[in-house]
Amino acid sequence: MESRALELIAYKLDQLSAGGRNACRSSALRSDEIDRVHDAGDILTARLENPPGIKELTQTIGLTHVKLQRGFREIYHTTPFGYLRRIRLDKARMLMEDEGLNVTETAYAVGYSSLSHFAKAFKEQFGISPSHYRRQLYH
Repeated sequence: MESRALELIAYKLDQLSAGGRNACRSSALRSDEIDRVHDAGDILTARLENPPGIKELTQTIGLTHVKLQRGFREIYHTTPFGYLRRIRLDKARMLMEDEGLNVTETAYAVGYSSLSHFAKAFKEQFGISPSHYRRQLYH
């Protein structure tokens, strides 16, 4: 709850500092819709290994596809898929650091079924391949 409150405060401060046109455009979501977008983020975070599809997610939180996309762009500065990807990769990095999982175990633990897709996404996110990252941790 505390992190959600801080996100909302940061969002509002960003809105106020943007001023004029951006602030008006950013306020396209009502506060209950903002809460629903946060609920969607929580659902994606809780279900990393088996996330819901967009249709299931919109039905669960009660927003249209357009409102969900707009909300994610405004709050998280990315799409729902981009958010899921970022959360998965952050968890993957933590699993390698804290639990010493190898690359294969890590990829499967965060919901990737393809090692090559995981490696590509990890390198795009962190600028280093997961195998090199893991080697750096233990040398």
